[in-house]
Amino acid sequence: DIGGQDMKCLKIKDGTIGIGDYAFCEKEFYLYYMHLPPSIKTIGRCAFMNFSIRTLFLDKFNFTIGKDAFKNCRSEVIVNKGKYQKAKEYFQEVKEYK
Repeated sequence: DIGGQDMKCLKIKDGTIGIGDYAFCEKEFYLYYMHLPPSIKTIGRCAFMNFSIRTLFLDKFNFTIGKDAFKNCRSEVIVNKGKYQKAKEYFQEVKEYK
């Protein structure tokens, strides 16, 4: 059980192509940093719903997002390359690094 913890960071392994439906939904832990690699193609339905991530770093925004994947997800999103405007459709606070 990983619920109820503060974690420093979560790095999804390079080469991972998808995060399943409800993968981290309702987990009660706070991440300071999470990195999603450019290999990610899909994020499932409700995958990070109600999840707290201080900073979500995206190398690229080139994936499909399922319904409510980030609903009530409290985080600052940083997009490193491309599709900054698309990210703004899903997240309240988005910054772009070039």
